[in-house]
Amino acid sequence: MSRTPDNIHSYLVLLQRKLKSFLFFMRDLFKKIFGSGDHLSAGRSAEREATGLLAAKGYKILATDFRARGGEVDIIAASGGVLVFVEVKARRNADYGGAHYAISQAKRGRIVSASLSYIKAKKPVFDSLRFDAVLFCGGQVEHIEDAFTPSEEFLF
Repeated sequence: MSRTPDNIHSYLVLLQRKLKSFLFFMRDLFKKIFGSGDHLSAGRSAEREATGLLAAKGYKILATDFRARGGEVDIIAASGGVLVFVEVKARRNADYGGAHYAISQAKRGRIVSASLSYIKAKKPVFDSLRFDAVLFCGGQVEHIEDAFTPSEEFLF
């Protein structure tokens, strides 16, 4: 069988269709195994909404999605002389305890670790600091000041 341009073109078109079909199959399989990723966009949306809520309350937003080795902080803000590190959690409903139960001891440790990295790197001027949470659950929004206090195990 000779390879004429028409035969090669037909072969390439067939190959392209097969590849496209395979890629759609893999995408659907990935979604079945790992989920659609909608929770990530919902989390980002909640973080944007929380940033707006804090700004409306008079907080000055210093950083969002601050990542450091060992942890991350969703929002870093200032209110008066207080440096505030904010964790944002969103849940569709209160099943399994709601949003506040998602801030585990380990998660708090990672938030504290990232906050210490922020302070070392940026050297902000502040009188005190605190750790807040903004929780979204079933259409309700709750801003909890002093949501947790770091224990000594996180600080040393």
